[in-house]
Amino acid sequence: MVEIHVQRTIAAPVEKVFDWLADPHALTAAPLVLRAGYTKDSSSPGPGAVREVVGLGTWFDWLTTYTHPARAGGNLLAAVTRPLLRSSFLAILAACAKTLES
Repeated sequence: MVEIHVQRTIAAPVEKVFDWLADPHALTAAPLVLRAGYTKDSSSPGPGAVREVVGLGTWFDWLTTYTHPARAGGNLLAAVTRPLLRSSFLAILAACAKTLES
């Protein structure tokens, strides 16, 4: 199982940071994300809302850990995707800071 940890301090009110990050469209700040939004059957923003993210070569709902099946490359693929996804999360946080700190 792959686990990714990123951290960034953003000089803005916590409510604004939360609202910005909770909006799935903010995920398009990641270089490999092509589009993001709520699933068709999802509720609007709030409890129970489900995001759908389509990226270059991948599709996922928001999870903090993931695995690749052995037939898809397993740990080898995880070694490739971990730095890509980590850099994507960092790009999202950087876009949030740029938007809210200016």
